Amino acid sequence: MVDSTRAQRAIIDAALAAEGDEQTLLLAPVGQGARRFGSKATTAQADAIRELVKKSTGSLADAAAAAFGALSLPSSEAVDLIIKSRVPGVRVAPTGDAPLDDVDAASGDAADDAKKGPAEAKDSDV
Repeated sequence: MVDSTRAQRAIIDAALAAEGDEQTLLLAPVGQGARRFGSKATTAQADAIRELVKKSTGSLADAAAAAFGALSLPSSEAVDLIIKSRVPGVRVAPTGDAPLDDVDAASGDAADDAKKGPAEAKDSDV
């Protein structure tokens, strides 16, 4: 990393042009450069990263949000993005091997039967 406007903008452009895992990986140096040297992103680049935060999921969404946060834009904007991404009643895809039906929509936790220990299991569960 170097303290260069041109270099930071080139990394941002590369991250925005990439797809999949490559994009996720390239967003890390975007955030690192912005934290270390200050944001040198153009308005268009910041807008593109903001859209990526809104539209992506999983590790890409996490990486985009970290990069966006490092750009030191107004915190109210970041709060709005977080709040808008948390829509009540929308089921979040489970992590791991649990099927969607085994996830409590309100808490995101495993359903009650999956939480029970062996002593609490019903005879039909065993």
